[in-house]
This record gives sequence, C-alpha cells and structure tokens, in this order.
Amino acid sequence: MCRFVRSGLIAAAAIAIAAPAAPALASSGGDGAGLASVGSAAAVPSTATALGALPADQSISFDVVLKPRNQAALDQFVHDVSTPGSPRYHQFLKTGDYAQRFGPTPQSINAVTGQMKRLGLSVESAQGSVLRVSGSTSQVASALHTSFKQYRLKTGRVARANVAAPELSTAVSPYVQGIVGLDTMVRAHHPAPTSNVKVARASIARPSTTAPEQCIVEQNTQFYSAQQIASYYGLKSYWDAGSFGDGVTMAMFELEDYHPADIAYYQGCYGTSVSVTNIQVDGGAVADPTDPNPGLEATLDIEGAIGLAPGAAIHVYEAPNTSQGIFDEYRTIADDNTAEIVSTSWGICELAESGVNVVSGSASTSLVQAERQVFQQMAAQGQTVFAAAGDHGSADCDNDPPSTSAVLSVDDPASQPEVTGVGGTNLVSSTGPETPWNNGLDSDSVPIGGGGGVSMLWAMPSWQRSYGGVISGSTRTPCGAPAGSYCREVPDVSASADPNDGYVIAYDVIDNPDLPLTVVGGTSAAAPMWASLLALVESSCGSRLGLINPALYALHAADSTAFGDIVGGNNDAAGTNHRQYGAVAGYDMATGLGTPRGAVIGAALCPAVASDGAGTMTVSPTTVSPSSRVTLTFTYQAPPGHGLTDGILSLDVPASWTDAPQTTSPTAAGYVTASAGVVSTSGSTITVSGVTTVAGGTVTIVYGDKSMGGSGAVAPGGVDAAQFQARSAGGSGGTLTTLASSPWVKANVAADGSGTMTVSPTTLNASQPTTLTFTYQAPATGGLSKGEVDVVVPSSWTQPSDVPGAGYVTATGGSGTNNVTISGTGPWTIAVSGVSLSPSGALLITYGDTANGGLQATAPANGQPFSFTTSQK
Repeated sequence: MCRFVRSGLIAAAAIAIAAPAAPALASSGGDGAGLASVGSAAAVPSTATALGALPADQSISFDVVLKPRNQAALDQFVHDVSTPGSPRYHQFLKTGDYAQRFGPTPQSINAVTGQMKRLGLSVESAQGSVLRVSGSTSQVASALHTSFKQYRLKTGRVARANVAAPELSTAVSPYVQGIVGLDTMVRAHHPAPTSNVKVARASIARPSTTAPEQCIVEQNTQFYSAQQIASYYGLKSYWDAGSFGDGVTMAMFELEDYHPADIAYYQGCYGTSVSVTNIQVDGGAVADPTDPNPGLEATLDIEGAIGLAPGAAIHVYEAPNTSQGIFDEYRTIADDNTAEIVSTSWGICELAESGVNVVSGSASTSLVQAERQVFQQMAAQGQTVFAAAGDHGSADCDNDPPSTSAVLSVDDPASQPEVTGVGGTNLVSSTGPETPWNNGLDSDSVPIGGGGGVSMLWAMPSWQRSYGGVISGSTRTPCGAPAGSYCREVPDVSASADPNDGYVIAYDVIDNPDLPLTVVGGTSAAAPMWASLLALVESSCGSRLGLINPALYALHAADSTAFGDIVGGNNDAAGTNHRQYGAVAGYDMATGLGTPRGAVIGAALCPAVASDGAGTMTVSPTTVSPSSRVTLTFTYQAPPGHGLTDGILSLDVPASWTDAPQTTSPTAAGYVTASAGVVSTSGSTITVSGVTTVAGGTVTIVYGDKSMGGSGAVAPGGVDAAQFQARSAGGSGGTLTTLASSPWVKANVAADGSGTMTVSPTTLNASQPTTLTFTYQAPATGGLSKGEVDVVVPSSWTQPSDVPGAGYVTATGGSGTNNVTISGTGPWTIAVSGVSLSPSGALLITYGDTANGGLQATAPANGQPFSFTTSQK
C-alpha cells in the first residue's frame, strides 16, 4: 500500500522425523454421504449491481486446498522453531521437507482427487497441498452445490460470485481446508497516490563502492533519500561494516507489472547493480485499467529494497489480482523457498461487518485460512514475511470514496499470526521525532494513516499474549476468542510512511525523462524497509531468522531501547472512532513495538559469535565390533550463521575404552588429531583450543588415528552403548559448558544369538521428540515362525503404548499377525508376537510412531545413551 504527494552439543546427528499420517478415510463416494461446507459464499459489496447468472458454459478454475496431515504438530513445530530458548529454535525445514512432514497424505490427495473427477471436474496433479480443479459453470455449480452470478462493481469491473458456500461429501470434506478462486470479487488493494512531488537529481562524481551513493538533493522536509532512511533506522551501521545484504534473496509479492526502465534509472542513480528476477505465477500480473498509476507499488517495493540492501538479490513474483492468484503466488514463494525474506505491500481488509462499503469485497474465510497454511510453511522453512498494515488507519476497509462506515478493521495478511505486520509513522525530520501516521481524510473523504487494530479472524499468538502491554488494551470480541484469551493485534512494528515526508523512487521515467524521481509514502514503503534491514542482518550472520515476532517481543520486554517508542497521537484517520488507537509507552495498535534501532535489533536476532552450546557433534562409525581396534571421527559443525572464534571443543572418552587419548606418539593406540586448533589431552579428556570456524563450518577430531601408523583405539568388550560427552565454549575466555550428549548406540546381537537388531537414528539431542525404528533381521538360515521379538525401553524414555498417542508402537514386516503388547512399569518391554519371517527377513518395530494420531517419544533429558535387548521365542 503506497501513497505519494504532489509537487547443544554439541550433539547430535540430524534426524529425519517421520511425518504423521492422515486419519483413515471414510468412503470417498458422494451419493450416500452427507454434505459439508468447505468454504464460504463470496462477499459482494453493497454498491455492486447484479447482472444475472454466469453463462453455463464459462470455464472456472479454482484451488482445492487440503489440510495439513497434523495441524497440532505443525502449530507446535512453528512455535518451537520460532521461539528463542526452544531446543528446535531455528532448526528450519529444508526445501521439500514440509510436504513430507506436514503436507496431506497420498491417501487424502487420492481421495479428494477421485471425488472431484467423479463429479465431472478436471483435476491437475497435486502441487503440495493444492489441487487445481476446473470445469464449466454448470459442472462446478452441480459438483459443489452452489450457483454463480455476475456483478458490475463500482469501478466498472465485472466479477463473478458463488452465491452459496461450496459443499462436498462428508467422505472427503474433513481433508479440505477450503476452496479458493470460485469468485473474482476479491482484489488486494494499494491506495492510489493523491499527488506527485518531482525531485531534481544531483549531478555528482561517484567513487567505486558497493554502498549506495547519494544522487538526490537531500532535504529534511518533503522526502528522504535511501541514505537518510538508512542512517536514521540504523541500517547504515551494516553498510559501514561491509554488509549490504550479500547472499540473501528477497521476494517481492506483486499483483502488477512494473517498467524495467524505472528500475534501471534508479540503479544508475544510486550506482547499484542488484539482480532483479521476475517469476510469473498463473500467467503473471494482469493490467488493471482502473489503476491510475500502474506499476507504482511494484516499483516502490523493488527500489526501496535496492536502495537499502544493495547486495541482496530480488525475486519479483507476479500473479493476477484474484483470490486464486494471491494464494498461488504466496504458495509458489513458499514452495520455491529460494527467498529468505518476503515483503508484501498488498492487502485485503479482514471480514467486515454487513454493509461496509468496500471496493473489492472482504477477504474470504477460505483465502485467509489457505494463506495461513502457507505462512506456517514459510515459518517452518525459516522464511520471514513482512506485510504492510494498511493505509486507512484504524478503519482499513474504508478505501472506497466516499467512506462512510468507519468500521474498525485490520489488513490481511498483516494480521496473520506468522507474519510481521508493519505500520506507519510520520518521520518529522531526518533526525526525528516520529508520530503515528495520521493524515485524516483526503480530498475524496478517504481516511489516510497507518493501519492497526484488533483482528477479527485470529486469536492472539502466545508471543504477543506474553507481553503485558499488549494484553492491557486487548479484547476477545472481534475474533470470538474463548474466555481468558484475546485477539491478535496489529501492527507488530512500524517505520516512516507519511507521503508528505516520503521516500524517493524513480517512476514513470519514460514519460517524464526530465523529472523522473517521485516521492512516495505508505506502509508499502515501511514493509520493504524492515525487509531490507533483516536482509542486512541475515547477511552479516549468514543464517535465516524465520518468524521473528517471538524474538522481537521478547527483545522489547528485555530492552525497550531496541525500538524507537512513539508516544502521543493515534491512527483514527476517519475521526469517528474515538481516537482509537492511541500511541502510548510500549506497545500500541498505532505503531506496534515501535520503529527499529537496527544495530541493537540485529545484534539480538543474530549474535556474531557462537555462544556456549552452539553447534552439533556427530561420530563415525556408530557401530563397532566388541574389543576391535577402530578410528573414531567426531565432526563438530557450527550452526548456520554462528561461527566460532578462538573457541574450545572438549570430548570425554568413556572408561570402557581402554586406550587413554594422547597426542605424543602417532604410532600408539589412542592417538588424537584435529583439523583445526591445538589438541591437548588430560586423562580421558580431549581438548581442542583456538578453534575458529566460519558460519556452518566444521572441525574434525580423530581418536585412534591410524593415518601415521597408529594401531587405533580398543573398543569396549561388551555390547553396551558408550557415550562420549562433548562440550564447547564460544571463546578462549569462555567457560566450557556441557551442551548435550553425543550418544553412540551399538548394534546389539539378539540374546539367544539368532538374528540381529539395529536402531535408527543412533544420535539424538537431549529431550528431543523422535521416532525410533528398531529393525530385527532373522538369521540367514531358518528364519522365524510365529515367534516373538522383544525390545526393552529404559524408564527415562516416554512410556510406550500400543494405542495411538504418546510413545505409540507399531510393528510391520513378515507374514505374521505381529501382535504388540506392552508390559512393565519402567523399564517397559515391547513384545511383538506372532512374527513369521523368511530367512534374513526383517521386522520393523516403530516406537514413537506418528501414524493414526500417534505422537513421538521423547529422549531422556540428561542425554544418556540407551540400550536394549531382544529375544526370540
């Protein structure tokens, strides 16, 4: 939305955790089943004129969005991966992992696909959680038990609307999140500019540098250059340190095209060479003949990022401005997962009360719910989303002149729980102060000011609920939150947005070559400013930061000086809402937590040097023969974005290993080497000091090194697992801290000597939820006939269960019945009876199985290794 004015341990190997399976499907047939709503009727503006029924043969394409296979598990993962202090903090999913772990099951995809085809509709192959479905008007209306009408909107555009909520058979409706794209009423908005200040370009000599150069006559009124914005909000401190966003990709969400000549002029003006790549979704953006300033929004977003993060790459995603285009574009950004940071300045007002006079209708339930799933995917993958909070003050739906309702409302997607909503301020001068952006009503009686208020759709997230200043002004009424709960509040943060003191961009260069620079404002400028700040932060530390809201609210509670607090004023631009919402000390719904003090926020979000406990340690091999001479290689890896400077690694060798570590004789047993730092030993402890690594870098410690004639270290004589305890410190003066254990789990031989048992995974973090798979392999001769295989689970683990729930146990393999029973009071014995296996056949016993509502088991809090015994009966 824009306006412009005239004129650890170290510890643990990576573990692949099995995704929970969807519940068993009922019959997917439709004739005998009941019907259930899977969406909503289109919201039709009161000013629209009905034109009659949609032609029966007109083609309609829409998205059927399927639910995650385990919404509760997804909610928990997003919370954990985004919350400082959580063991999962910043352990983001890789590209493709989301679909495997949380996406719909093949069974649910096949069931819904089959149902759609039986109803006479065409269905494309699933794209993650989405089925693209199409058919004629009559086919779609019959299949979904609705009908379609056409309307002429106040703008002159003709749109279609489904007059009733779509319905599907109850055999498949439980697997459908919603249907997006049935209507074309919804259009995201960005306010049209009211005037235009043309700015003269300064003619200056520019030295060779990667920093953006000043090419504009600076003023302290009417507009600010990129340099002034960067200086005021602390982005310049990153420039001075040599960080310009290199290595980071920013995605710009756009619903319009832009002119490359404008971008080229801006880059030439500032002396930058940012890579800008266009990615079209659903055929790309479609020109809007009612927009008096086509391309202005996209141009502002792109150039705003170029001027502030000139080392970052920019991917410009473009889609048609429809509910289907909006959803498909967000989904594509998530599925691509090439952009660490996403900025959107397009929004739709939340569900409005009856009679609200809006140009494009309200956001449908199906759309916002489908968006939520995508934003959760982005958070799980470490993608940060910034969204403009709106430019119509506390009454965001009042964007259709003349505005008369003044109904309180906020903007989607800024109000989404996994999105950072960015409000607006008026930066009075290049050195401050700031006030809430509130310009009152413009000449068309449209309220102009920074968006903010209480969500009608979303309950307050835990990270916002824990901040007392937010709750003090909260309510649970608009979103229908249960007693004792509250509704999500917007914005989270703010930045300069008033177009009277706006940002300078190059726009309409071809038609105005003499005065190509234009002043623009709006929260559309504030959102990419925050996105650019985060690009500099992530570039400086080399890692994704994901959903930053929990960290921002925690930071404000610990150090309010990290934000510029705006006190006084309000965002009641309509002037009819009793001056809601007022800016007060701390959080408020006019400016959120405040505006950034970039250096402080960056240091809190991403420390430059690893603190004690950062990184992982793995060992190879993980299984050895008793009493054998072996070489063990321990690999420490610093976490992404956190290098180790002059640090220390320490490793304790268990007493069961008979050769003490030593560094003096390369040909002796227990000889130790390391790929970096200085190795020393004391008793059974190996210490490597002076370790310096880049972010994500590795260091290896080799115990029993044979490369120079050593004989290797002698493994224990028994079959029990051995635990090597690892520690790290972030610097030479730091205190070594035990982070977690690095368990080494040995493959045990069955007690009676027939068959073998292995376990996967073999390394875990302390207190880590996990799924353990025990594989019993029958001997090569004889096999197993109606036998029994037992596994003993230590009492320090989750109690195993033979019904879905915590510690759920299942068994598969062979031709027997595989009956599972649990006995004992801790430790517990898992007994699998009725097992029949061919010679060398395998039985898989899964403990912590997430199928059919099961939950993972939790490793011991002390990180001790586990052992098990098996028996054949």
